[in-house]
Amino acid sequence: MSTTLAEGRLWLSMPVIIRPPRTWDRELIREAKFVARANSVMVDLEGMDIVDNKHLMRVMWDTYIEKLGALVITNPQQVMPGVNVPTYVRITEAGEVSNAVNALARKNNWFDGVIIDINDDYPEAHLVRLDVELRRRGIRDNVDLLIHMPNIRSSGDIIKLVALGADAVIISGFVERALHGYSGIEDFRLRFMKFLIGVKREIAQLLGAAGIYSLQSVVGNRELLRALSGRVRDMLMVKLAGEDVLYR
Repeated sequence: MSTTLAEGRLWLSMPVIIRPPRTWDRELIREAKFVARANSVMVDLEGMDIVDNKHLMRVMWDTYIEKLGALVITNPQQVMPGVNVPTYVRITEAGEVSNAVNALARKNNWFDGVIIDINDDYPEAHLVRLDVELRRRGIRDNVDLLIHMPNIRSSGDIIKLVALGADAVIISGFVERALHGYSGIEDFRLRFMKFLIGVKREIAQLLGAAGIYSLQSVVGNRELLRALSGRVRDMLMVKLAGEDVLYR
């Protein structure tokens, strides 16, 4: 169930990173940081107000401060020598994928991985492309691949994305829907805790039902997945249902 990022510098109890809705106020962001720390997951606050200096070891942010969990940048050229926290480059355009691969191949010790945050119909196709290319170049083991998927519907979608190549999945809409209608800050905190515990339990049950006992054996293991159409097979590089031979 657990996963490590940044070559062991970050430990997550499950392959999940929380991105709070932009509508949450300062009090809710403060609670999100607390709940993330209590459940050993990360909270992605890029572009948001970090509020205070508490629980920073579980925070991803776009400004470097001491004790921050991870720094998020938008261009590999922004990497600064001397930064001693894990650093990730956020990719927001499909055309940036090749640039990220080349930057990782040249300077993979400068930053720890990429966040795929591409708003198109099939962001997971970019994830597969990155995973395959980094493996071909022999540097995948030193690079983290994170993906933001606003339309995650269930814990099963998280496992699917891990099998397609993600080390962790950033969820947002899933969180907002699960916590909609809370009655107060205590109710919010309790719902958030139960939500994360429930997601973790569902992931464990799904993996256990499939006879899988190590999450690391799932990362990039597209052999576990099947497609129902040739188009999806070609796009995600998985087998068709009933196909015996490896596609890639």
